[in-house]
Amino acid sequence: MIIGRSIITVLGAAGVALILEAAAQAQTTYRNGVGADPDGDTNPATNTGLTVSIGDAAEAAFDPPFRVITFEAPPGGNGDVIKSQYEARYGVTFSAGLKRQICEGRRYFRYDSQCTYLRAPSGKYAALYRNDWGYPLQIRFTKPVCVAALAIYPTGGAEGQRYRITLQPYAADGSKLKRLSFYLTWTENTFRWRAMAEARFSVRASRLDVNVTSLHNKYGSVRFLIDDLATISGDDCGPSPVDVAAGAASRSAAPKPEPVSGS
Repeated sequence: MIIGRSIITVLGAAGVALILEAAAQAQTTYRNGVGADPDGDTNPATNTGLTVSIGDAAEAAFDPPFRVITFEAPPGGNGDVIKSQYEARYGVTFSAGLKRQICEGRRYFRYDSQCTYLRAPSGKYAALYRNDWGYPLQIRFTKPVCVAALAIYPTGGAEGQRYRITLQPYAADGSKLKRLSFYLTWTENTFRWRAMAEARFSVRASRLDVNVTSLHNKYGSVRFLIDDLATISGDDCGPSPVDVAAGAASRSAAPKPEPVSGS
């Protein structure tokens, strides 16, 4: 019985230690607030990161405040160069190398289409990016965005071939933000692609570079398709993290500071 009580005592002490450690971590104080900071950006009120949906979950409709570019025609049609057509309405421009492509059933064989799938994630058209030098697609936003989502997939590959998709956001001053990457395995057993990446930025991004590289051929360029570019910008983002940080600093300097809770 003495041995049993000793074991219980040791386990109890270890459990208390773990609880105290967890509590200490949850109340860590950062320059931009107090609380847990899962993404390591020193701002507990934000959670910069990437959410990737594959399959049915990727087909969820985007509701306001998202603004969505579907690349559908009209206006325009198959083979159109896409660059600044969406600037006036959506505040979005693209670098060279992006073209509208039809992906509707077997009708696409009647066109000079480079879409290798019978269906796009939505509608009849998608946008194809090609750069033989391997430079990323640059997407620029007139109003910096706090969230950007888009469907991305290579035009083809070998069964089981692995690809890395990289999203590199930039702040309004041109500085790099946290780079986000995910991996997917290509399969020919699909007539459409449904890989949706949603990136959330703790500091609003004025530019997003999108690149796809093959893990089997690191020296070759990869053509890829995008569709349903959805963004949240401007006042729909809520308060800027910079404003949140400034408010936290102001409260810390006050006679009776109020802690900033993070979520």
